[in-house]
Amino acid sequence: MKNKLKYIIIILIIFILAYIFYTSEIIRNISYILFISFIVAYMLKPFNDYLVRRGIKKEIASIILLLGVCTLIVGSIVFLIPAMLKESTSINKTSREILKYITIINEKIKLMRNNHSENRAFFILYNKINYIVKGFVSGLIEMSMKIGQNLLAIAVIPVISYYFLSDSNNIKNKFLILFGVKWRNIIRKTMEDIDKNLSRYIVGQLTLSLIISILTFTILFSLKVDYPIILSVLNGVFNIIPYFGPIFGAIPAIVVAFMESPREALWTAIWLYILQLIEGNIICPKITGDSINMHPLLVIVLLLIGEKLGGFTGMILIIPISVVIKVIYEDLNYYLY
Repeated sequence: MKNKLKYIIIILIIFILAYIFYTSEIIRNISYILFISFIVAYMLKPFNDYLVRRGIKKEIASIILLLGVCTLIVGSIVFLIPAMLKESTSINKTSREILKYITIINEKIKLMRNNHSENRAFFILYNKINYIVKGFVSGLIEMSMKIGQNLLAIAVIPVISYYFLSDSNNIKNKFLILFGVKWRNIIRKTMEDIDKNLSRYIVGQLTLSLIISILTFTILFSLKVDYPIILSVLNGVFNIIPYFGPIFGAIPAIVVAFMESPREALWTAIWLYILQLIEGNIICPKITGDSINMHPLLVIVLLLIGEKLGGFTGMILIIPISVVIKVIYEDLNYYLY
């Protein structure tokens, strides 16, 4: 009876917190800061654990990592952002050229759609790519504006992330006290399994994204394609999305190269395709392995669901969320049945 009452109280607290979250902007903003701080801490956790295994105290390791991240961000602002802004000043000219081509392509696609039903799949694919790319660009602009408006909140994130990193075991134990002994052990084991699978996936995808960005920049710079920094970062970010990401990431580079000459676009497409082959057959298996252990068809279906629910962001988040759900289901099935 006491346990049932305890769970009823927990459920009521969750509903009350959910109501406050949706009705109070202040609580919502604080929740966002806590969530982002947790994500930052979680992404750094594997590196923190590595330093601890090397004999460095957890608190010192947390400070080293957060200082490293802050230094990296400041370095990017000082060196990378000005270069990207310099490239951006030339994008307007290229955008006008691209718009001319898009207008022509749209007219041809309308004719194709009206006269040939077999071209409908191409039309749908074209619209989907156009929608995702636009959503990504508008998302970057919106994020930049929010960063400027919330500098104080951003400054607090490293501090909160430090406590998540350095005091993670204590926080986890306080959370587990809410549950009975039987459930406490199951939840602890499930949290460990989630951590193992999710951290491997996140670190793998981030490492892969960084490598792809560097290799893409090398290719575009060697081919003298305009805006190599922006296009390489874009390709690296898109590569976080399985299967579809490399296609979405390559299209902007090929389009920009085509503005210079069809020959340059062809060479860009060939080299990016070679990069994709190297990624799929050599880099990806070495770095990520089979970290999500899901059938490719299921991954594709999940990506489509994620895109419908949250656009580009949904496609990035749907896989790690699915990994968490999968681990919870498997562990509960193992321990309870």
